[in-house]
Amino acid sequence: MVRRFGRTRASGRAAAVVLSLVVVLAAFAAFTGERRSPSSLSATSGRTTTAQVATSPLLPAVFHEPWSDRAGFNSTDLASAQGTEPASGNVSVELTLWPESDQLYAQRASGSPALSNSQIAAAYGVPSAEYRGLESYFETRGLAVVQTSSERLSLLVCGPADEVGAAFGTVLLQGMVAGHSVRFPSTVPTLPAPFEGLVSAVSGLSTGSSHFVIPFTRDAAPSSRPFQGSPSVISANAVHVIYGLNELYNYSGSTHWASGQKNGIAVILWGSGYDPNDLAYFFSQEYPSSFPQPTIVAYPGPGAPSPAATATSDPSNSTQEMTLDIEWSASEAPGATIDAVYARDGPPSAGYSPNDADMEAAINEAVSNIPGVAVISMSFGSLDGGDPSFQAALSQDFALAQAKEITVLAASGDSGGTVKGPPDCSGGLAPQFPAASPYVLAVGGTAPIVSKDAFGTVTGLASESAWDGSGGGYSAAYLAPGWETLGSAGQAIQAHGGHRGIPDVAGPSAENLFYYAANLNYGSGTSFATPMWAGLIAEMNAIRGAPLGFITDRLYSLANAQTTAGGSGIADINGGSNCIATATTGWDAATGWGSPRALPLYEHIAGTFVDVTVLSSGSSVAPGASVTITASVRNATSHKAISALSVDFTMTGSFPGPCTGSLASVANATTDSLGTTNVSLTVPSCYLGSDVSISATVNSGGYLGGNSTTVGINLFGLAGLIAVSETFPYNVIVFTAIMGVALSIGLWFGRRRSRPRTMAPAPRMPSVTGLPPPPPPPPPPPAPPPPAPALASPPVAAPLAQRPVVAPARRLPRKAPPRTVRRPPRGAPPPSDSPGAPGPGPP
Repeated sequence: MVRRFGRTRASGRAAAVVLSLVVVLAAFAAFTGERRSPSSLSATSGRTTTAQVATSPLLPAVFHEPWSDRAGFNSTDLASAQGTEPASGNVSVELTLWPESDQLYAQRASGSPALSNSQIAAAYGVPSAEYRGLESYFETRGLAVVQTSSERLSLLVCGPADEVGAAFGTVLLQGMVAGHSVRFPSTVPTLPAPFEGLVSAVSGLSTGSSHFVIPFTRDAAPSSRPFQGSPSVISANAVHVIYGLNELYNYSGSTHWASGQKNGIAVILWGSGYDPNDLAYFFSQEYPSSFPQPTIVAYPGPGAPSPAATATSDPSNSTQEMTLDIEWSASEAPGATIDAVYARDGPPSAGYSPNDADMEAAINEAVSNIPGVAVISMSFGSLDGGDPSFQAALSQDFALAQAKEITVLAASGDSGGTVKGPPDCSGGLAPQFPAASPYVLAVGGTAPIVSKDAFGTVTGLASESAWDGSGGGYSAAYLAPGWETLGSAGQAIQAHGGHRGIPDVAGPSAENLFYYAANLNYGSGTSFATPMWAGLIAEMNAIRGAPLGFITDRLYSLANAQTTAGGSGIADINGGSNCIATATTGWDAATGWGSPRALPLYEHIAGTFVDVTVLSSGSSVAPGASVTITASVRNATSHKAISALSVDFTMTGSFPGPCTGSLASVANATTDSLGTTNVSLTVPSCYLGSDVSISATVNSGGYLGGNSTTVGINLFGLAGLIAVSETFPYNVIVFTAIMGVALSIGLWFGRRRSRPRTMAPAPRMPSVTGLPPPPPPPPPPPAPPPPAPALASPPVAAPLAQRPVVAPARRLPRKAPPRTVRRPPRGAPPPSDSPGAPGPGPP
């Protein structure tokens, strides 16, 4: 009995543990399902990412590079470096993290509402617990977390070179390659399994192999200039006249300024920033007194100094670029906020070219952490396709900028499209990144000739040709997006393998004026044209009352229409050349589509925007049922309804389950005379999410716009619980509750199994004098018990010593004790039936 009882208790406990583990593991699997590979985009191991992401057409091409390239491992440096030794000093490393959905990289409908950081984090960010775990991992390895991402899509860490290398499972080395100091990992970087699948790229482990260059050349002061001649010195004020910005400032008969915190321009660079005295002089003397003063805010990165008079002694010469970027962008957007974001200089052995991680952190700062940024201007470049780790990081930053309706611009370079540039144009093709990115508006250069009156005042633009140093060409790393394959641009791109062509537009670059180091200076470069375009877009944002966001596709649509039907928003350049192309009618690889004409450009661009209102027939619908969606389309400028316009509808689900992604769609639904169209979309029966997103997109007839709405899914009244339980901290709470219930059930089940069976006690045999021993118990069924023997004669009491000892072999159910019957002596009268009298005995 004791052994049987012990085995029963042990088996009960085991059952409890097993049941608890099964339920806990099931709950864990259910709730960790929120951490999913983004549409075959994430990886369980960085080294297998390429194979897993190959099916996603939305990913920028750089993410298809091997993990070793995206992590900064360069076997060429390893083989050719001279004087190799372990790296020393502090190292900054930027980690780019896979988004939860590859839809982050999709082009958004123009005019879509900008997403906030919290919305991006909810839709695309790494789950909070995993992001905190990644931070904790590096902190436990002795590194400092320098910058986090509110969208949970990047992380900047810093520490001693040996500890950084150890955290990535490698050793960092340093040496000399082709006369430059380089640093690189000795083996392919790795991370522990829980974290390696989160990381899409690592920048900063290697540095010195690629160089950032500034597209700017400082020129000597011209001895004399004719009133009309070539080249003309262009000041920031002259731009107002030759490109028609004065008409834009007085649009609709009243002045419009770019003032306000929500219309900021971020200029990105490296170095020591700027001398505040130079800017103070420029905006007091070289800036129209009737214009509102700009607001200049500095954002030096880790290790970079604050702006000061000593900035002009920076040996990298980047401070003059930062100074002219601020002066030219603010001059075209009066009253704007200019955010000067810059990383620290790199080492002298690298020509002061900054560390990849520091530059990526500066751009991420502008995209994610500075309030009110609507335009980003970048006057620097590196060789297209030359640094996959850095370009992957920036590609994600640019995708985030697009989601936030931030317009990103970059200079196309000053080498004429080749390595050495004019006049010999040798060294091979050299398209520049970030201008080559499809998310960026690439700005090339022109050489304007101005008209002047007898007093030397600029009265207009006499002519404009391509500047011979204008960067251009065809990307080696990025294919052309669909919007770039229009008209003459498409013809040229197809002739070059379908790769992205740059530049997109152009502006004054041949000879320009700026104020620096307490003097007026002259310089050339696309670094003037880029901030000029940035200021123009910021001014158009201010007039429209909302950011234009990603604008490149609209510029292509407008410019292509102009070449066939006429127009004046972008002026075509038909003369001059760079090293690889001659400026001709339509798009070319020297000037793109041409230079701006501010007022008609704004009218055309703003006129293409439509406001799209999307309504559903109900707030919730069951799986397998249909929902009616109504879209109303109006011109964003005139607010008039637009009829006979095609609208595309798409239903998208994001819940991981039997079916997700694009669930249903209707293309080319046509608006009626009221600008309205209705469609019916069916939710698949297999969809188990708590809601779906339904978008309506307009991209036809020269109009662009879109909007979306959310429709709840009624899963038998549990939709709300499912939706809540998917998000932190409710997923943790629900998981804990399930685990508690599972343990309780398991313990209860174990106690039930381990509880011993309690048998009824055997009846105590009465002590009866003169009675024989009780009959033996009946045998077990089915045999019936034998009949009890009849008593033939009264029992004779045995002496006490001879009485048999009755040992209870089994405990029987308690029975009433037998009655003691005594026979009366012979001849005695029978007993009476009166109460209390003994009853008659058996016959």
